[in-house]
Amino acid sequence: MKFFRKLRQDRAIRREREAAIRAKLLDAYKTIGDVEGWKLDAQQMECITKEARSHLVIAGAGTGKTTTIVGKIKYMLRKGTLRPENILVLSFTNASAKEMRERIAKETDERIEASTFHKLGLNIIKSVHGRAGMPGISEIDMEEFIKARIPEADEGTRKLVET
Repeated sequence: MKFFRKLRQDRAIRREREAAIRAKLLDAYKTIGDVEGWKLDAQQMECITKEARSHLVIAGAGTGKTTTIVGKIKYMLRKGTLRPENILVLSFTNASAKEMRERIAKETDERIEASTFHKLGLNIIKSVHGRAGMPGISEIDMEEFIKARIPEADEGTRKLVET
C-alpha cells in the first residue's frame, strides 16, 4: 500500500509540474508571439523561458537554433529582464555574427552586440591597451617575422614566404 500511495503522489507532483510548465510556456508565447514568422515548438519555448545567466543551444542543421536564440532575446527584452546593451551573442564566423545582428534587429528593433569569439577577445585587449600590467597589441610584418626565424630555410619555403 505504501508503494502505491507514493506512486500516486509522484504522479500528482508530475502533473502539477507539467501544468506549471505549460502555463509558463503559454505566458511566454503570449509575450513574444511568433518569432520570424514561426510558431515555436515546446522545446524551443522551454529553451526561451529557461532562467539561466548563459545559454548554449546545440541542435542539428535546420532545426531552428538561430530562431530560438532570436526568440530568447525577444523574450528577455519584452519581459524587461535585460536591456539590449547587456546582451552579447557569440558566434564562430563573421558571417553568422552579421546574420544574427540582422535577424535580431529585424525581430526586436534593437541593436544587439553579436561578435565572433576572436573579435570579442581583440576588442577586450584594445580596450585595455596601454594600461599598466595589461596585454598589448603589436603589429607584425609576417614575412620578416618568418624570415628572421628560419634563416636557413630551403628555397621552397622562402618562395612560400615571399608570395
